Amino acid sequence: AMAPSESVVSMVGGDAVLPCRLEAGLDAAQVTVEWGRPDLEPRFVYIWHNGKELTNNQNAAYKGRASMSADELKQGNGSLKLTQLKISDNGRYRCYIPKHDEEYFVELLVGDTFYYNFNTHCIMIFIMTVSNFDATYYSVTSIQEDSL
Repeated sequence: AMAPSESVVSMVGGDAVLPCRLEAGLDAAQVTVEWGRPDLEPRFVYIWHNGKELTNNQNAAYKGRASMSADELKQGNGSLKLTQLKISDNGRYRCYIPKHDEEYFVELLVGDTFYYNFNTHCIMIFIMTVSNFDATYYSVTSIQEDSL
């Protein structure tokens, strides 16, 4: 089964939760969930198998930054938590449940924020690069300093 993909927007240095719904009442010790990025080698971001995480095939870029929760899995929540986000985490993630041959896709967009101080204005520029669309979005907000 193919589900429509979702998008998650986060900031550099922050955390992101990539959603993946499974059925509720699962035995977390019996289910296998593979989180991956098809464009990477190795492609595995996180694997949950037989009640624990498997790290031997995990892409080194995600070591110590990716996690799932056994308690959440029992509620049917196969979400992946990523911490200490980097621009290189931008991309399309795949949640795959081998038992049901189901896959879900999540697009993670990681943005960066820069602050520039001019006399009485603080200008915040939020820059996000979306690799798939070859475009950079600029959203510029001007904040009066007396309102900070």
